[in-house]
Amino acid sequence: EMVEQFEQNMKAAGKQVTVKMYDAVHGFANPSNPKHDATATADAYKHSIEYLKKKFS
Repeated sequence: EMVEQFEQNMKAAGKQVTVKMYDAVHGFANPSNPKHDATATADAYKHSIEYLKKKFS
């Protein structure tokens, strides 16, 4: 899978990477999507904000 290859490439390059996969469809964070996943959206948002605060604070 492409994600696994990406993780391997990053590790080989000596880079730290965190990949979070969700059991959700493409566009799961879009509230107008009939398959919107509020739980996955909340978790993704939480992790995104934590990352941005860490990098830009």
